[in-house]
Amino acid sequence: MTNIHYAVQACDLKSYQSSKRFCGDDRTLLSKKSIASLIRSIEYCADTRPDSNHVINIIKDTCSPELTLFLDDLVRRVDHPRITITLSDLAPDTGVVASIRACYLWLAQNGKDLIFQVQDDYLFSLACVHDSVEHFYTALGDTQSQCIIQPYNDMTYWHFQYKNLSTPRLISLGTKGYWIQIYDTSCSFLTSHGQFQQHWDLYDRFFELIPTASSDNPVLENRSLNCMFTQRGVLGLTPVNTLSHHIQTQPDLYVDWQPLWHDIQV
Repeated sequence: MTNIHYAVQACDLKSYQSSKRFCGDDRTLLSKKSIASLIRSIEYCADTRPDSNHVINIIKDTCSPELTLFLDDLVRRVDHPRITITLSDLAPDTGVVASIRACYLWLAQNGKDLIFQVQDDYLFSLACVHDSVEHFYTALGDTQSQCIIQPYNDMTYWHFQYKNLSTPRLISLGTKGYWIQIYDTSCSFLTSHGQFQQHWDLYDRFFELIPTASSDNPVLENRSLNCMFTQRGVLGLTPVNTLSHHIQTQPDLYVDWQPLWHDIQV
C-alpha cells in the first residue's frame, strides 16, 4: 500500500501575492475551486490505484466564514475508504511563512511514502495526482532516483535564456505525454518522504528569504529550493502538458484553464 500525505494551505483573507489573479478577484471562490479540484483528483487516484491510501490535512490560515463552512462541509461529504481528511487551525500564528512551515512540519512528522505540499491557488486536472504518482514510480524504476514532481509546468521556466543551468535536459515518456527535467520549483511539489526530509536547511533558507522576495528580487527559490537541483543532484520533473494551473498573473499560453475552472462546481 502506497501512503500519500497532503498538507494543504487554505487562506482567502490574506494574500502573499498582490497581483490580480487571472480567474478574477474572488479569492474565496479560488480557494474553494482549488481545494475541490484537488480532492476530485485524489479521489480519481484512489479509484484508479487501489493500492494507494490518501491522508489530507487542510491547514486553515485566516479563512473567511464562507470558506470555513465550505471546508467543514467538504470533510463531511468526502466518503472514500482510502481517503482521510482533517482540518487544523494555524492560529495564533498566521501568514505565508507560518503556513508553509506548518505544512512542511506536518508532512515530515506524518509522511510515510509520498508527500505533497499544496497551496490553494492551483487548479488540478482530474488525472493530476494519479499521473504525478505514476511518473514518480516510473522515474524511480528507471533511474533509482527519488525525484521531485512539479505537476505545474510553469511557462516562465522556458524563456530562451534559462533561469538555471542552460544544459541539455532529460526527457522521459509518461503514459499520457512527455515529462522534462527542471531546475526550478515552487514550494508545492510531490516527492518521497525520505527525499523531502533531506533538505531542511534549504527550506529554512526559503522561509528566511520570503519577506525579501519581490519582482525586483526574483531569487527566492534560486537561493533556496532550487539548490536541490543545481547543487545536490536531485532530479526534478514536470509534465510538458501541465497537469495543474497556478492561478497567478499569467495563464498558460498553450493549455486553456477555463474549461477546468468552469467544470469545478462548488
